Amino acid sequence: MKKWKLDRYYKNNYLYRSHTMMLTEMHEKTIYTCRDCQFFIKIIGRQETKTACVISIPVYKKRIKIPPPEVNIYEILKHISAEKLMQLVENSFPYKTACPKFMVKKRKV
Repeated sequence: MKKWKLDRYYKNNYLYRSHTMMLTEMHEKTIYTCRDCQFFIKIIGRQETKTACVISIPVYKKRIKIPPPEVNIYEILKHISAEKLMQLVENSFPYKTACPKFMVKKRKV
């Protein structure tokens, strides 16, 4: 019974949880956000421009095509439906922690 209370105490103690150790490999993965990813691109429509992660589109997932920094909405609609595109744009947020499929953007020299 005492051990259970102790476990619950540490699980609910946010100050204690913030001081936990993190491995170096995990730290490198957590410092990156979606906006630093190669798959997080601008989708240009007629009236507005939105950003989205295109890793779920099969052409980019299988790396048949490299995603450009900006792409026209019609190029995306060739590969996925309009409903899927709306979900993609709504669920993308530039400040989220990067996913395991993260690839650093190549910088222009």
